[in-house]
Amino acid sequence: MRLLLLLLPLLALSGCAASHAYRDGLDLAQGGAPYAAAARYLDALDADPDHRKARAALDAVVDEAYTTRLGEARDAEDAHAWVDARAGYQDLQAFVARLGTHGAGFETLDLAARVAAVDTAAAEEAYVRAEAALAGKDFAGAVDAWRAALAILPGYRDAGVRTADTLHAWGESEQAAGKWRSAAGRFVEARDAGHASGAARAAAIYNALGNSFVWSGHCRQAVRDLRLARTLAGPSTDAVDVETAEACAATPLVVAPFEDAIGAKPAGIALPEAAADSLAASLRAGATPFVQFLERDALERILAEQRIATASTIAPKGAAARAAVPAAPSRLPRAHWLVIGKFTQVRASVPPLAAVPAEVVGRHTCAPPPTDGNVAPPCVPEAPLRYSLREGRGEVRLAGSVRVVDARTGVQAGLWPFDVVRGLDVRFADPVLDADGRAVSLVRDGVDDPGAWQVPSELLALREAPRVLPDESVLTRDALDAVCAEAAARTLALLDVEAPAQDPIALTVVPIE
Repeated sequence: MRLLLLLLPLLALSGCAASHAYRDGLDLAQGGAPYAAAARYLDALDADPDHRKARAALDAVVDEAYTTRLGEARDAEDAHAWVDARAGYQDLQAFVARLGTHGAGFETLDLAARVAAVDTAAAEEAYVRAEAALAGKDFAGAVDAWRAALAILPGYRDAGVRTADTLHAWGESEQAAGKWRSAAGRFVEARDAGHASGAARAAAIYNALGNSFVWSGHCRQAVRDLRLARTLAGPSTDAVDVETAEACAATPLVVAPFEDAIGAKPAGIALPEAAADSLAASLRAGATPFVQFLERDALERILAEQRIATASTIAPKGAAARAAVPAAPSRLPRAHWLVIGKFTQVRASVPPLAAVPAEVVGRHTCAPPPTDGNVAPPCVPEAPLRYSLREGRGEVRLAGSVRVVDARTGVQAGLWPFDVVRGLDVRFADPVLDADGRAVSLVRDGVDDPGAWQVPSELLALREAPRVLPDESVLTRDALDAVCAEAAARTLALLDVEAPAQDPIALTVVPIE
């Protein structure tokens, strides 16, 4: 019984859906749309296979429905509207299959064969269109048409081979016109389409472009092109010299510990090293892969080697000696750029909190006098409340500059002063006491809470405010991060930039064996 009760609503819904679809079918049949009407009768039978009226209506319209849709498909085929023809025959395939599920199938022509015939005709039309485009040197039109044929019938005739050959010929035409990069792209497409020499032809162009950019000093573009050439030609080839371009494009950079003549160590932090580490981290986060970072120990080794080389110089006496002895080491031959910071002011201040006596008027509502004759306790609607206002400020200030020096010439390339303050104010109220020195409970002014004193909301905020000054090391780290983020952005804007490079007009492309 419970199962029957559960099924009854479902049966009712199914019956409603069948009836609705049946009525739709009647309307469509009267409107001269037999195929759409038959589809709705099938919907009704899907919902209720025993719907006798829907079955009778379907039997009455099915021949006309089939004939109508078949006529539309044939008309589309005659007009070479292959997409519409294919859709018509596929609709009829699905229609006949649905009829079969309800035992209403009948003899039809071979619809699968008609779909195949339409596909073949459409593919052939695209193939012929491609040949005509190629004859007129319309490479783009030919490729599009052959790809259209393959999309209709994968593997149709030799459309795949013809596509690859056309892309290769297109690349040769663009190379002859000096469109180097576009030609290389066509050769890559030809490779992807199966042309045997597409990769080698593209590699030769990218190799020539890369070598040209090395000579013109656009080394980063050279790296990109030569890496493409190496990838296309294969990693074993010796014809593509990527390493020379990579060495040219690299920007070796050293971040030295900051100078700190003050010697301050807020919260025990070694500022010179901490600042260098923070700046290096910011630079790494924003730099391109062309920037190479030398670690601090590498900097020490380079400087040590220079000091040894300077000390070991044997020089004659007099003026000749002064000319022969090298100057104090001021260059780093293995680093292109040296980033040096300097602190001119380091101030950390986290003083004890100051306590200032304060007073506020508290209010509350007195209870009405008792009516039983008892004596009410005295009521004070207003009274002064005392508290201590504690306040202070923790602050760290870092001032100085960051320089970028060309380590090959010793010339300063950039200088950015900084003056950063990081601080936090603390201001809160100690427990509020009444005239007798007892702590009292508080509510916002205007809130009637028996036993609580109404006070301004500002006092309540002071009661809930943070009560601890920030740690000196936290403020120092925040200030360092702010300094280094700005310095890193300015440094990379100076060093990690690439001049626009245009492809050369003339180029000698040598085949890669």
